[in-house]
Amino acid sequence: MQPSLPIPWSRREGRLSLADRWGIALGAVRTRLAARRRGPFMPIELNARALDSIVPPADAVSRAVLGFAADAQPAWLLQHALRTYAWGRLLALNGDWAHEAKVLYAASLLHDLGLTSAAAEPADGCFAVRGARAAQQVLTQAGAGTTEAHRVACAIALHLDLTVGRQRGVEAHLLSAGAGLDVVGRRSRELAPALMQAVLARHPRLAMKRELCACMRREAQAAPHTRMGLYVGRFGFLDLIEMAPFDE
Repeated sequence: MQPSLPIPWSRREGRLSLADRWGIALGAVRTRLAARRRGPFMPIELNARALDSIVPPADAVSRAVLGFAADAQPAWLLQHALRTYAWGRLLALNGDWAHEAKVLYAASLLHDLGLTSAAAEPADGCFAVRGARAAQQVLTQAGAGTTEAHRVACAIALHLDLTVGRQRGVEAHLLSAGAGLDVVGRRSRELAPALMQAVLARHPRLAMKRELCACMRREAQAAPHTRMGLYVGRFGFLDLIEMAPFDE
């Protein structure tokens, strides 16, 4: 039997070493400095009708993923997943980035699977890592190829990184960008207000700030040595969620 391909952050179940913690802290400083040097954002040249071009992939694996995601996740988390896909696709349109929609779709719909009972163990490990493993199994059982399932798992495991460059895979980059926009409003100024409202009308937030803060607080308490434990304990992540530019 061929050995399974490794998933990022999985060696220690996503628990951070001291070197990992310092690396993340230094990365946060670099990210903040880069943001200050960056010029003003210009909204992309897409109107609200651009959302009409973003439809779920029609293949059997994608339909199975949607069914599993709908069964496993509460409504607010499912809508977050669907918005993540929409944001990622819109940003891809802006950048003219070629990508596989079904990989991004599966990664978006399952990226928070580790917050559910479908992938709850180990409780003191990173929820993105255990969710990545569970997502890989979901895709494999639905008939996806090994490479496709692994790409989805890697994107999910990486999405909690402060930055995910396109060299890690364009779908991983778009998942990180879409989730970051929906959770803390990162890159939201790149989208025209009418387009943002169209996404929110299609996929309502359902008190997501309150629900997500409760989840992240529990994760940080159960797994303090993971990326989320660091973000909540040291980086004020819950405050960033509350300050996201979305009415609840």
